[in-house]
Amino acid sequence: MKICIIGGGTAGWWCAAYMNKFLDAEITLIESDEIPISGVGESTLPQIKTFFDELEIPEEKWMDSSNAIHKYGNVKQDWNRIGSEPFQMTFWQNYPEDRFDKWYDQYKLGNKKKENHIELYDKNNLGYHLDANLTNNIIKEQCKGVNHIIQTLTELPQGYDLYVDSTGFDRKFTTNMEEIEWDHHLVDSAWVCSLELKEISSYTKSIARPEGWQFMIDLQNRTGTGYVFSSQHISDEEALEKFESWTSHRKPFNNTKPKLIKWKPNVLKNPWSDNVITIGLGQGFIDPLEANGLY
Repeated sequence: MKICIIGGGTAGWWCAAYMNKFLDAEITLIESDEIPISGVGESTLPQIKTFFDELEIPEEKWMDSSNAIHKYGNVKQDWNRIGSEPFQMTFWQNYPEDRFDKWYDQYKLGNKKKENHIELYDKNNLGYHLDANLTNNIIKEQCKGVNHIIQTLTELPQGYDLYVDSTGFDRKFTTNMEEIEWDHHLVDSAWVCSLELKEISSYTKSIARPEGWQFMIDLQNRTGTGYVFSSQHISDEEALEKFESWTSHRKPFNNTKPKLIKWKPNVLKNPWSDNVITIGLGQGFIDPLEANGLY
């Protein structure tokens, strides 16, 4: 079987490494040297380690090379109301004992209160903050059996049994563009930037804002931040002004400037149509929750 992966971002290379290890197939990855990658990926879930373990890449090999730190969870600030006490969320595994389902059944019966949710958490269950772009250097070492071609494609190359479209938001080779509408989800834009590191926090910080929310994610060498907002409620220019005011006390990392990302918060109804599978950002993007996207 011949499989062609188109796109060389995180989704494309991670897919290539996994297929190369576990499929008896001829894998080819084609990427363009003219189209930049999106560069999404900083806050992740515990399953990322499972992925690397299955590729036989030990944690000590990929963590430092991707400026990664352990992530114990997420701190939510001002989500109940401005000035309210922040609340902390960490990880739990629902399987195999259906821990959350059983807890929620008790909550509905009135036997549990919201603050009892801390019972679910397992501090030995760690996620990660990482630079997903840098992990690609380690991943590529697992792809020595992958045919690597540099080419900017305008149509699907012939001679393959299966195609994987990992061209991001462009969905250049997706055959079925029908989407599931998420009209109730209003955020569709984000200003993002990197800041110089002050001190490392092992929690993703999520701050509620009037027209959306802001994230703060520390790595070994920098802090990633972004203002996620609804374009129905604030203009790009006003959002940038607010974002810069919230980060004015911090120096940009390597003089980076805020970058605007815009998307349509929908997902493909059928990401596998005919012999083309769409993965990564092209499959759907609801919110800059890289943890869920990479998972």
